Amino acid sequence: MIVCLAVTVDCVARLCHLKIWPDFDGYGFNLHADRATPGQYVGKVDEGSPAEAAGLRLNDHIVQVRELLLNIFSWLSTCM
Repeated sequence: MIVCLAVTVDCVARLCHLKIWPDFDGYGFNLHADRATPGQYVGKVDEGSPAEAAGLRLNDHIVQVRELLLNIFSWLSTCM
């Protein structure tokens, strides 16, 4: 299981619990990075996937996975 903190472009945070399903290959989302945007963001969420069921959305920024903070401070500065 992956537990991550996803933040939308309007700075609303959601805790998402992703679980592998026996009948689905992977978690069903892709991460992207952009030099102009700090951190990682969700570039695609597969329909009917564990990621969609967990609440991940297109363009969410992943700022924490389990207990590991992922450069949240530079990303949060864009929310201020």
